[in-house]
Amino acid sequence: MRTSPRSGSHSRRSSARRRTSTTSIGEAGKYLRELAHLGRFQTFEFPKRGFPPQLGEAIVTTNRPDPKKRSTAAFLAGLLKRGTSILLVFGLGPRGLDDRDVYPLGRYHFDLTGRGLSLETATAIGAAPALIAAHLPD
Repeated sequence: MRTSPRSGSHSRRSSARRRTSTTSIGEAGKYLRELAHLGRFQTFEFPKRGFPPQLGEAIVTTNRPDPKKRSTAAFLAGLLKRGTSILLVFGLGPRGLDDRDVYPLGRYHFDLTGRGLSLETATAIGAAPALIAAHLPD
């Protein structure tokens, strides 16, 4: 989600404060607030027609992948090896991503468990890059 054109450091910091006021992870949001203060946190409006290409190939993380778009950590690592940047899209909270709005935006769908198991958001955010990195050369 991109903030309005006035998306300077003040609005990034206030956005981070709003998001961290209810979190139970990351020292009550301390690290997100630090990233925002350093200008390393961005938000964007929901991209109804797709993510900007400079963000990378959109990969929807889901425990209910479309069989035609299903991918694995090894496949995604292969994209990276060939120079393709990827954008992992995660849902937040117990409802996750809205299938109707988000699923069509990803060229690939990635079920981290490969078995349709649901993961807590923070676990998925940490596990996905680790699973993909395990298939990359040292």
